[in-house]
Amino acid sequence: MVAGCVADLLAQRGVTVSVTAVECGPDGSLDALPPTVRVLTPGRNLGYAGGNALGLASLPEDDVPVLLVNPDVRVPSTGTVRMLVDALALEPTLAAVAPSLLRQDGRRESTGSTWDPGTAQALHTGARADRWPHVEVHVDLPWLNGACLLLRRQAVRAIGPLDQRFFLYYEEVEWCLRAVTAGWRLRLLAECVHHAGSASFSGSQKGAYYAVRNRHLLGRLHGRGPAWRARWVRETFRLLRRRPDQRGAALRGLRDALLHRYGAMPGDEAVVPPGRNS
Repeated sequence: MVAGCVADLLAQRGVTVSVTAVECGPDGSLDALPPTVRVLTPGRNLGYAGGNALGLASLPEDDVPVLLVNPDVRVPSTGTVRMLVDALALEPTLAAVAPSLLRQDGRRESTGSTWDPGTAQALHTGARADRWPHVEVHVDLPWLNGACLLLRRQAVRAIGPLDQRFFLYYEEVEWCLRAVTAGWRLRLLAECVHHAGSASFSGSQKGAYYAVRNRHLLGRLHGRGPAWRARWVRETFRLLRRRPDQRGAALRGLRDALLHRYGAMPGDEAVVPPGRNS
């Protein structure tokens, strides 16, 4: 997946693309990357938030926009990155833009997003919709999916990086909410990329842990009023009833949320053997 994603990015036309990869796990992916790819090897798993924060911090201090891309993303059109860059450049109040995501079956992963501060609910809308429902080719939203997200460097400097307390899940939502609170805008474009979705967590219970714990952290940071806590408790116990296979991970997430323990799930931030030099 990593090799295919990088190949798609390096094949983009009309814009100069340089790729930095952050190795958070030794799975042989680096061996498939061309030597032009810059690789950072922090020596441990930093998660989505920490890995991207490290990549951002390693770049020159300039105003060149930065595209955050999951390794399970494919960019079939060679004009996609240029389209994203042009859209961001046209309106200086945009903190970030993102393409629409297609699942492997060709359906849309999401046609938008909503945010309810009263319940701290950050939801995709129209998941797997067969067609783009908007008359416009773009729509402004309260948050964008982090699988493929073009950031304005000025906005990153003003807002700060992704919050590494999340480690994984909801970190891009929290960053977007910070951006909107600070007066920036976010835009989803009709241009599509393909997203396998949760490829790193296939067969894993970790998703339940981070979903339960980080949902609480998101509510603490951006929720309004007491209702979100009751909603979070109901959702957690619904998960415990419906998914007995994930019960242990969800209970650990519940415990750590109440104790305000953040970062990597115990065992996730393992030391990674040195790979190719950065």
